[in-house]
Amino acid sequence: MAEIVKLSIIGFGLMGGSIAKALRGSGKYSVTAYDADAAVLKKAEEESLADVYTPDALRAVKDADIVAVCLYPRAAVDFILWNMEAFKPGAVVTDICGVKRLVCDEILPHLRKDVAFVPAHPMAGREKKGFAMSDGGLFKGCNYLIAADEKAPGVEAVKKLALDLGAGRVVFTDPEKHDAYIAYTSQLPHAISCAYVQCMGGRSLIDHAAGSLKDVSRVADINAVMWSELFTENADNLSAECERLAGELLTLGKQIANRDAKALEGYMRTSAEAMEKRNE
Repeated sequence: MAEIVKLSIIGFGLMGGSIAKALRGSGKYSVTAYDADAAVLKKAEEESLADVYTPDALRAVKDADIVAVCLYPRAAVDFILWNMEAFKPGAVVTDICGVKRLVCDEILPHLRKDVAFVPAHPMAGREKKGFAMSDGGLFKGCNYLIAADEKAPGVEAVKKLALDLGAGRVVFTDPEKHDAYIAYTSQLPHAISCAYVQCMGGRSLIDHAAGSLKDVSRVADINAVMWSELFTENADNLSAECERLAGELLTLGKQIANRDAKALEGYMRTSAEAMEKRNE
């Protein structure tokens, strides 16, 4: 019989709560729930999501085989550094942050030699925040990014955790590539959605709307605190993507203003072909 893994989940918001719900009943993990908010811990306990519930960081991490830090990037860095001496020898510490250069640059120089840090980012989430929005199916089929070498210490444990959560596949990357790609695949769509909603200008458009408005505006119902931190911590990559998008919009706007149907048809055909290739 496989040994039960002692897993501490730090932060029981959307992601931490979803991890606990995804693992509930698996029989593979003994879960400790940590959150500074007693009300959140009480709700988690009412749903029987863990074996231990505590607002005490030391108690939460001292015996853990895996410590999954589910906090915003700066808070995640602070938690790991503040509790570095509390982790047991051989512990694996991982995170779920949407930027990876920050956490690696801040944590790796101070990492104990007998503790492994595996920077990770499950490509799953919701526009709503908090424990109340957590869902055991959140990670089903997702790409689970690990910004480390496949043979690095602790990686196998985090890979197994990802698959136990329901991830479709584990993708290995590095912090620089992760942040560069995420700027386009995740952060830019959120920026576009926010800008699009700002363009409504107070107009009531629902009677004149179809699915496209809903599709583009959905993620503008955004966790402003978290996403502003993600944007600023990846400012170089995201600002470049915004400038590239602005250039494309200017090109398209000029074609429209000039009533250049031929140019517009070519532009749109190129876009459609790009989507076809992506879906092959």
